[in-house]
Amino acid sequence: MRVLTFADAKNSKLDAEYVYNGYDSCVDHDLLEVMKKELVEPFASVYNFERLLLGPVLTMMRRGIKIDATMRQECALELRERITNLGGMGKAPKKYRRPPKGVPKIEWQLVNPSAPLQQFARVFDFEEFNYQSDRQLKDLFYSKLQCKEITRWDKGEEKITIDKKALAHLADSYVRAMPLANIILRLNDLKKELEVFETEIGEDSRWRFSLNIGGTVTGRFSSSKYPILKVGGNSQNVDKSLRRAFVPDDGYTMWQADLKGADAVVVAYLSGDKNYLAAVESGIDMYAVMCNRMWGRPPVRAVKGGPLEGTVDEIFANKHSYRDVMKRVRHARNYQAQPPKLAAVLDCGVSEAGDFLKADKKLYPNIDEWHMWTAIHLQKYGYLDTPWGFRRYFWDRLWDDATLREAIAHVPQSTVAHAIDVGIYLVWYHLEPEVQLLNQIHDAALGQGECGKITTVQEKVLPLLENPLPITDIGNITRMMTLKPSWAVGKDWKECS
Repeated sequence: MRVLTFADAKNSKLDAEYVYNGYDSCVDHDLLEVMKKELVEPFASVYNFERLLLGPVLTMMRRGIKIDATMRQECALELRERITNLGGMGKAPKKYRRPPKGVPKIEWQLVNPSAPLQQFARVFDFEEFNYQSDRQLKDLFYSKLQCKEITRWDKGEEKITIDKKALAHLADSYVRAMPLANIILRLNDLKKELEVFETEIGEDSRWRFSLNIGGTVTGRFSSSKYPILKVGGNSQNVDKSLRRAFVPDDGYTMWQADLKGADAVVVAYLSGDKNYLAAVESGIDMYAVMCNRMWGRPPVRAVKGGPLEGTVDEIFANKHSYRDVMKRVRHARNYQAQPPKLAAVLDCGVSEAGDFLKADKKLYPNIDEWHMWTAIHLQKYGYLDTPWGFRRYFWDRLWDDATLREAIAHVPQSTVAHAIDVGIYLVWYHLEPEVQLLNQIHDAALGQGECGKITTVQEKVLPLLENPLPITDIGNITRMMTLKPSWAVGKDWKECS
């Protein structure tokens, strides 16, 4: 066996990698005993759980997802058109993006002056608005729109910021800033998606990525470029309409098990609201039951291709069905959204949105009690525990409304994220390689199974994703909650999303 020292790092690139990684491992080993003394509950459980997740995560990272090259090019073209149509900016010619030394680099240029963002910007005297320019963004929101400056501490210095979190806060806090902030947030998302389809992939035409287990505070994974081959990228935020480029391997069918919207179920158990729990545990569509309570509609969904009249899917207001309105009202109440924000989502008047929220408050009063309980606990202790036992400390101003809204959303979202993580681990442990995992997408698991055995795959996978969890509500009553994922299969990722 070769013994390497620091001096051997100069021998070759490979030896340098051996020395670097060996030293890295030795330092971690030396620190292990010191860290063990500080690794007490509930943090030890989090650490051990995340270590367990390394198995399925590394399996998905190495496997990757097959990608259709032709469809990938079509998706990239579609995204460029969306960015241009919404923001007016397009990729500059290569000679401007890679100019000679001393010539300023131009990544984007104005190609569509009639785009909504450019029209908005001209109202504020911008001849040409680049949504990727911090200078112009700060000028627009903090000077022209006169929003309160948002600051962040960076290396001991307080700096004015206009990052993603700041834009989301501005959209949430100022009606006048909402349209522009939302457009810019959407453009940033589209730009990230474009990177997915323009980034280099492996020679085997597979999209690979690095899944980061601790990448978010909620337990949802984040993803980035695959570290070994330096290919691929973010796999979490691909728009549904663009998922058609991701396909199963020959002889396989894709499947997706999704807990989307399950956070609304978690709120029912956390608040202990009797009417809310009755709707969740009714055995039929939760929002249909809520429509019945709110408007007296029969709690019946429309049959695909059948008439909408007399069902909760009948159009109610501004092209939204009764059920759609109820879903948005439910989300707004659960997460303390105010009437202006709900009005923007429903495209209705602020007073009408306020009436929806008042009516919902009478039906489900415990939600406000849960909000109050969260605020008191947050300000007293500075942290929140989820039903899975994961603790999160909040370091922003604990009395700030934005911090409270973030705290209210955290426990339901984190509970669902860890529910899908537990399910993914169990599927990997019991069913691989018969059932092949491909990705974790926030609250969903993506995989593939042999074409002729997909029904058997469903029968084996779903029970492993339905794990009963005890939840204690604000009245100190403990109930068992089981989140049931939806199931879909298809010839590509889009079809089963």
